[in-house]
Amino acid sequence: MQFLNICIPCFNHNVSKLVEELYTQCINENIEFQIIIFEDGSYAESVKKNSLLIEKFNVKHIVSEKNVGRSAARNRLAKEAKKGKIIFLDADSRIYHSDFIKTYKQYLEHKIVSGGRKYLPEQYQKTNALRYKYGLLKETKTPKERNKYPNTGFATNNFMIDSEVFEIVQFNESLKNYGHEDSLFGYELLKNGIKISHIDNPVVDEDIEENSIFLHKTEEGIKNLILIEKSQITDKEFINEIKITKIAKRLKKLKLIFVIRFFNSIFKNKIKRHLLNSSNPNLFLFDFYKLSYYCTLKNKEQ
Repeated sequence: MQFLNICIPCFNHNVSKLVEELYTQCINENIEFQIIIFEDGSYAESVKKNSLLIEKFNVKHIVSEKNVGRSAARNRLAKEAKKGKIIFLDADSRIYHSDFIKTYKQYLEHKIVSGGRKYLPEQYQKTNALRYKYGLLKETKTPKERNKYPNTGFATNNFMIDSEVFEIVQFNESLKNYGHEDSLFGYELLKNGIKISHIDNPVVDEDIEENSIFLHKTEEGIKNLILIEKSQITDKEFINEIKITKIAKRLKKLKLIFVIRFFNSIFKNKIKRHLLNSSNPNLFLFDFYKLSYYCTLKNKEQ
């Protein structure tokens, strides 16, 4: 059995329950392991709570006073890891199965494995309806569905990777804000001939963002996408594979971008109110909101 590193980037989150469950499963599986927490600019109170895990569960606790961002945090964790396998988990993850570690052990021959995510009915609230519905319908796909296009839409919330892969591909640290650092990582893996294997080993996202926060993060993700386009930190093929850019380019070719802007100028506020306040938000309207936001930002650049 290869050495197992469990790496958790953390920002103002108490990870004690997550760490305890992981520690117990690793002990039961009789494997060599370490758990590493990286505090990415967390407040002192949050850091103090997680520091209690150092002695109790032999946690390696790294504290950065400055928020370095999602990409840099994961790269730092990978540098701290010992040679072997690395499981990356978001700090708000809840382990869903008691054989979570055992399941990943069955795929040690794979260079990178994605376990997936799960949303539970009791997590739904009207205030998080947009994030919940999007996650349920767009993110909780079966392994068979995810394996059709294994490197597309890669998510970093729950995956296991060979530490040697990080000598080939790292997360792009020029992306400081939220959005597309994970899909870019998946694309760079593909360019290097590394295919992601998808299995059924999900975690539950405990903290489902409220509608306003999720909408804001969506806008940040679109800004990040445009930054990737402008800075040319990757090739055009990656940009062309993103759904929103595909549609925008098609509309531009057909000279129909003005139609999107026209409808956006009339219905933008109404659509936004619907997405923020509806108990059953329309995901087609959410897609239109994202497309119009992208087209508007692109138009401002010209």
